[in-house]
Amino acid sequence: RGGKTIFWHNGSTVTFKGMYTRQGRTQKLGSLAYGAIMAEEAEEFEERDFLVLAARLSQGVPFPTQEQRGWLIANPPTTTHWIYQRFGKPGYALVKGKTQDNLPNLGEAYLKELEALYPPAWRQRFLDGEMGVSLEGLPVIQGFTPEHVKPWSVRADLPLLRGWDFGWAHPCVAF
Repeated sequence: RGGKTIFWHNGSTVTFKGMYTRQGRTQKLGSLAYGAIMAEEAEEFEERDFLVLAARLSQGVPFPTQEQRGWLIANPPTTTHWIYQRFGKPGYALVKGKTQDNLPNLGEAYLKELEALYPPAWRQRFLDGEMGVSLEGLPVIQGFTPEHVKPWSVRADLPLLRGWDFGWAHPCVAF
């Protein structure tokens, strides 16, 4: 839990620390001051964790532009996630990567396997690096994905009939 610090010959240091939350407060950062921050698995952070990290950017700036910098590395979150809401605004940059970008290390066969296994919404997020669609609430049927939703229209001159079967084996809604 204490982390690890590497001291470089030019006088700079790199500190590796984990974060955790206790009683609603982000721990393990104390009153440390950083010149730059890099955080992995940022999609698992609460926005308040990000704000604590950003507040720690108070050490002398190591960049020629005199800007303090932080990098968050994350799997693409859904459209209701704070990362989606915050990034893309002035003062922030969003860099998207695709699994295809790492093809020399992953291999074509592995990528093809993922493409075959993943449903379209997962391919969009985890292979194409695009932010995912958010659906409110829990799915009635486990395995429900946004691809199940199809546009349709109602003819106002006809009655609308609905049937709902809550069956355990094959539940169904019909219009």
